[in-house]
Amino acid sequence: MSRSPAIVRRSWFPPTVRGAAWAIIIAVFAISVWGVVVRPWHPATARMIDEFVNRGGRWSMVREGPLEHLEFAFWLIAMVIYAVILFRPARRHAVAAGAWTWFLPLLSFVAAGEESSWGEHYFGWRPTGLMYRANFQHETNLHNLDLGVLFGLDPSGWASRAAREVVSLGNPAFYAVAAAVWLVLPTLRERGFGTRWRLVRAVPVPRAGTRLLFASSIALFAFIDTFVGDVGEVIEFAIALVAMLAAMDLLETSNARASDAEASVTASDRQRAPHRAAGADVDPAVGA
Repeated sequence: MSRSPAIVRRSWFPPTVRGAAWAIIIAVFAISVWGVVVRPWHPATARMIDEFVNRGGRWSMVREGPLEHLEFAFWLIAMVIYAVILFRPARRHAVAAGAWTWFLPLLSFVAAGEESSWGEHYFGWRPTGLMYRANFQHETNLHNLDLGVLFGLDPSGWASRAAREVVSLGNPAFYAVAAAVWLVLPTLRERGFGTRWRLVRAVPVPRAGTRLLFASSIALFAFIDTFVGDVGEVIEFAIALVAMLAAMDLLETSNARASDAEASVTASDRQRAPHRAAGADVDPAVGA
């Protein structure tokens, strides 16, 4: 089974960006674990760390913690980069099929919107009516909806309990989609597996370092969340960071292929130039 041809990228973003990404992820996971470890002896320190990782308290500019503000910024940057690629047709088709070039900016837009409760965290509005009653945190977002309240189900009935279970699957489903988009499908394409499916053949392939960062974050999350404590906010932070890095990788690929195409056209024009010059003396009315 043959592998996909290697993609040559010209570095557009400084290497320190990716080095800093590794350092940030490791530091955030370490801080989260430390907060769990010291809780029995230093509850004040643990509370401060929890406020930093999750929300509110002394670290918050509005109501959310610093990590959530950074997540929103990462998703916003990713959305802008993907949109730039989408609206440059000559480069769009050189990178991925149309479905991916629409899906990636849309995914980033929705993630940024949900992360900021569609601007509520920054502009201070509050939901009213059904949205207020049907949201677990009384915020303007979809991932905290109580479907039982939304559809007027009996709170003690099985349908309401089933609806809450469906909502609880939202985060794992999002993690799975992110892993498929930025890790699993790109690796399958690079290794030459599943390429008979157009979806796999067309998926953009981030740098190996970006995918390794994502895989390492998933492994750390699975271990810490199972044996130490809840670090759900940290893996969401890691996903947003990977999405931004993957967008940077895709832009580099887009620029590199566009430059190669322009160089190829220029070389072809130079080769044809002598032939055009030789034929310039022939009267077109007379012919050769």
